[in-house]
Amino acid sequence: MKTFQWRSLVLAVPFAALLAITVYDGRKEAVLAVREQRAEGVVTGCDPSNHNWCHYKFSFRERTFEGFGGWVGKHPSTGQHVTVFFDPSDPSTSSLEDYASEDRRERGIAPLCWAGILTVVMIIVSAQFPRRQHV
Repeated sequence: MKTFQWRSLVLAVPFAALLAITVYDGRKEAVLAVREQRAEGVVTGCDPSNHNWCHYKFSFRERTFEGFGGWVGKHPSTGQHVTVFFDPSDPSTSSLEDYASEDRRERGIAPLCWAGILTVVMIIVSAQFPRRQHV
């Protein structure tokens, strides 16, 4: 039997890093989802070539805030009214998508990361067993 090569586990590092980032971002979005508020905003510009990201403005407590974020659905146009979701304790943290949806999307990647990690581990472990000889 061959010796186990722990160095091979370095292949799982990118999956583990992506999993950590995904869980952290998902947790952050879940916390924001509990306290998020909505405001009406206006699209001030769009860049369809940049994954449909838009610049927008909205007001909260007599102050105007600007944001830049992705758009889900039909392409918005400049001047279009949109719903902006934001953190009332820090209104500069805002999004055009509610934070609960973002949380679900972030956490949806986690099973794929786990599958990648387990696949790497299974390949490493299975390489340690002798191959069967078919007669």
